[in-house]
Amino acid sequence: MAARAEHTQITAGRVLKEYTRIAFDDLRKVSDWGPQGLTLKPPEAIFDDDAAAIAWVSTGGRKGTRAQRIRLYDKQRALDALAWHLGLAKDSRATYDLRPYDPAAQRDLADGAREKLRRKLAAMAEPDGPAR
Repeated sequence: MAARAEHTQITAGRVLKEYTRIAFDDLRKVSDWGPQGLTLKPPEAIFDDDAAAIAWVSTGGRKGTRAQRIRLYDKQRALDALAWHLGLAKDSRATYDLRPYDPAAQRDLADGAREKLRRKLAAMAEPDGPAR
């Protein structure tokens, strides 16, 4: 892992920096907008940290219009990742569980939780209290 990180220059600090760039981006740093629509700032006027948050830019419009469009990377996802890293997320599994939804597995999980609860309640109902 260390050799791979050295070879690719991918480190935890670098990943966190990229998440931070996205999480704290601000559209006003890369564009202006008004009655005529969106105007992108020239590339040389955009700082590297701000440019890192740009997913794509379109300067060609449809049907003869000269629209400019910009899409920034997903700010909420970056904030969630940082919150998880900092321990601010209450249940990181709910946010980052990428497994497909499986109703049977959910039922098994619920059945197991119900059975565990039944055992605890039965132990509490014993005359001498729960056995340890």
